[in-house]
Amino acid sequence: AIKWLMERHAPLAIKATGDIDQYLWMAQMLRNCTASRYAVNKERMVRLSEYSRDCLDELRAETGIAYEARNLGTTQLFRTQAQLDGAAKDIAVLKESGVPF
Repeated sequence: AIKWLMERHAPLAIKATGDIDQYLWMAQMLRNCTASRYAVNKERMVRLSEYSRDCLDELRAETGIAYEARNLGTTQLFRTQAQLDGAAKDIAVLKESGVPF
């Protein structure tokens, strides 16, 4: 996330305000910018997304609501080869978690 702050098309942009709470938040964010914390947090996000999907499936079954429900995943676009190469980390976590992609 730190490297995004300098990118032209950054998916994360933070405007420095000088506020102590912002600096504390940034320090916490930095503590989570390690490979091991990335893997833990990515796995948590995967579990949350699977739980969300299962709840929606249950809601559809219980209520009979009908809509264009598509479960085809997401599309990711990369501007550079380095960004594409970086996606390998995400794929590794998905494989380790047994999540189809």
